[in-house]
Amino acid sequence: MATTKDIYAAHKKEYGDNPKVVISTPGRFHLMGEHSCWFFKDKTLSMAVNIPVYVAVSLRDDTALKFHFVQLKERKKSDLTNLKVKKEDRWANILKAVVYGFLSCGFDLRGMDFTVYSEILPSAGFGITSAIKAGTALAIKKAQKINCEDSQLLQALDIGNRLFLKTRNLVADNFAALYSEPGSMILTDYGKQTY
Repeated sequence: MATTKDIYAAHKKEYGDNPKVVISTPGRFHLMGEHSCWFFKDKTLSMAVNIPVYVAVSLRDDTALKFHFVQLKERKKSDLTNLKVKKEDRWANILKAVVYGFLSCGFDLRGMDFTVYSEILPSAGFGITSAIKAGTALAIKKAQKINCEDSQLLQALDIGNRLFLKTRNLVADNFAALYSEPGSMILTDYGKQTY
């Protein structure tokens, strides 16, 4: 299994510098309510699984955004001033959505270099896409020294999902990636938008 040391090495190899921040977020399973909650504002019971996703970030002195997914051996790039969903950017659109969410919430950002390290690819399920989003949000918050409440971080994720990616924002996915603890489960109440 990967360690924080692995992502530090991968980030340094790619960008020539250590990351300012490395965040690990878990994959997840929804044990029940995965579909009924979305349509009936019901509840979802979720648990994290020991499938960590690592997101490393270092800051730049310009507005460029660079993305590297180690296991895919892919690199993508964008810019804070021209964020767009691009079909060919596939997985990088996930990270761009989070950046878009922070910008839309009025936070000033510097350019960043990102490294994603996950032994399970997003297409395999297990909430890996949500873990990448949550890890990216936490890494941006810490690296950019953004002073925001959890509600603002969740709002940035919501905006990134709905307005940038044009997908549904599933709070159970966000809660599982952000708030899971070993040996516990999370019950999300969609009607109240709480866990």
